[in-house]
Amino acid sequence: MAQRTPPAKGRTEQGSIILYLALALVAFGLLATIGATRFGASVTSVLSPNCATAARYMAEAGLRYATARMRNCATATDLAAAVGDMNGHGFYTVDAQKGLGFTLSVSYTAAYTATVTSTGKGCSVIAPVTATAKASNINLPVVAANALDPTTVSVSFGNDFAEFNIATAGTSGAITKNPGDKTMSLGNNITTGVESGVWFKGTNALCADGACAIGNGVCATYTLQFNQYTATQGDGLAWVIMNASSNTADSFAGGGEFLGYGGLSSKNTTIAPPKLEMEYDITPNYKHCGKVCQATEQIACDDGTDNSPNDHIALMYWGSQTLSCNAAMDDHIHGAGAGSTSAPYNSYNFDGSRDGYDGYFTGTTESWLPTGVWLRSASGPKTFYVRYELDRATTANAQGNYIYTQRAWVSTSSSIIATCGQAMTTQPTVERAVALSPTMHAALGTSYFGWTVGSGAYSELAKLSAFNLNFKGAPSVTPPTVPPDYTAAFTFGEGAGLTTYSSNGALAGALSGAVMWTPDVRTTNSTSLFFTNAGTDGIVTVPDAAALRPSTAGTIACWVSLREAGTTAPLVYKRGSYTLQVNSNRTLSLILTNGGTTTVTTYSWNTLGSNAKWYHVAATWNGATVRLYINGSQARSTNTSRTAATTSNALLIGGNGSTSFDGRIDDLYLYDRALSAAEITGLASGSHY
Repeated sequence: MAQRTPPAKGRTEQGSIILYLALALVAFGLLATIGATRFGASVTSVLSPNCATAARYMAEAGLRYATARMRNCATATDLAAAVGDMNGHGFYTVDAQKGLGFTLSVSYTAAYTATVTSTGKGCSVIAPVTATAKASNINLPVVAANALDPTTVSVSFGNDFAEFNIATAGTSGAITKNPGDKTMSLGNNITTGVESGVWFKGTNALCADGACAIGNGVCATYTLQFNQYTATQGDGLAWVIMNASSNTADSFAGGGEFLGYGGLSSKNTTIAPPKLEMEYDITPNYKHCGKVCQATEQIACDDGTDNSPNDHIALMYWGSQTLSCNAAMDDHIHGAGAGSTSAPYNSYNFDGSRDGYDGYFTGTTESWLPTGVWLRSASGPKTFYVRYELDRATTANAQGNYIYTQRAWVSTSSSIIATCGQAMTTQPTVERAVALSPTMHAALGTSYFGWTVGSGAYSELAKLSAFNLNFKGAPSVTPPTVPPDYTAAFTFGEGAGLTTYSSNGALAGALSGAVMWTPDVRTTNSTSLFFTNAGTDGIVTVPDAAALRPSTAGTIACWVSLREAGTTAPLVYKRGSYTLQVNSNRTLSLILTNGGTTTVTTYSWNTLGSNAKWYHVAATWNGATVRLYINGSQARSTNTSRTAATTSNALLIGGNGSTSFDGRIDDLYLYDRALSAAEITGLASGSHY
């Protein structure tokens, strides 16, 4: 993906020196005026300008300029270059006619504190006068934060339990801290309505009073035990990351189905977006129920009658911000939101599967009970082990937005959940990836983290323990080796909207039906596409172009992840020309068509054996041989003179207009030649999930 060019540092530095030197000149001009008023014209030539005072002002201007320039540096490399330039610059001329200016001597320590000595020079009307100003221990926080290895910073109940702050105005007793075993109780079986929150409020190398520099993201693990199930339990709790610019470590929102995260509380408080949530909820509150249109019903569908089963885990954002027939204010309704970079839609049961691919999970693999109750158990307390990850892109995608990827693993078995720093080997329970605008991204750069809880007339009790959070370092991604002469490439990195673009921007594909953005195959700074054949088939339609017409020879290659087998469906389809598809028995096939009905189909011997696993697939032809590849290795070779006809039909990705693929597709490349086996291996190389 293309990265935006950062603004030139020279403009910022020039602005700094102009600002501080202008201030110095204004002050100097005032001194000259005062001198003329007090002493008259006969002595002004001697005493005005006041050279000693002018020299002092020049020295102080130099201090301010050096400090501002260093604090504008984002990295240690930038800082070293700036300091080298200032030390080697010599005399900074402010006013050549009057002889005003300064010279600098600058140094800094490994802890990124600086010392500046500035020597200012007064006028040259009479003998030049100099003055020296010095400042030490100048903090350079931006460079220091960027130079810090964030993986060395952590927060845990074991070390920081006392630093977690229960919202002062929240429901009394709704959240309690248990110092003896360093656990927290959420809900506490209160039946008069609950709305509260608890937030980390400590200080460390990345956090100041709980406001933490999120950087590349976080990884958190914890244990959550739900009290024994009864029919009068409600409503749930949430793990939350909220921006620190619009919220405080006392923030919380509405009770009931708001879970303390959405809407307005009875105290007229809220949690302002942007914000992220992983909710544990026992009622569906889905957007298509009848209650949504009732102006008094902001907590839509809390009766469990819609989109059941009830118990679910979901990754949420902030939905719609106005009360309307479609959604309630900061609604906490699944599926609400514009789907834009300023208002991503809240996760919901996108395709009816409830399997977590769409950020919404209802326990089909975790002790499923037909009644829809799986977070809780009628036989006693039920314990879950959780790992949550937020990957936050720090560079913009080609559209100028930033990708946020949330993943979580929730299991009743502690052996499934690896500690942060160790790789997970299983498919996440829930996952979502969205693109956020620069404004939203900047706001989330400093955030609070903690939990909220909400219930109505029914009680709940959950126990939280063994919390550990680690800040993430920069992602380490090994790119593939991509032959540069492709005719079209779609990396699906937009993360929002209904259009995907080729890497050079020349081609645009329209998303329609059941297709959504999902985490990328290899990097946290991008996305892929998830297609489903439930309801309206998902598909991407790219209008015909010369780049999409490989004929006598060609290559089609992409990454693919099956969710379910059983249906033969195209990955890439151009009617009357070529089709690369996955078959119901998990084999791969290439179909070449002469423009009419005559086709040649080549099947792979190998299969795409596992659900949810990423495979690299490719097909080549050259008028003599068709070859199929899986994960860079040849899976079939067939001699045939068949080539692809040239047609004006659109290119379809993820289906053929009547059947949709059920899974994920990423990094699609088309070539008008047959790549070699070594080149296919290079395309399949690099790090990936």
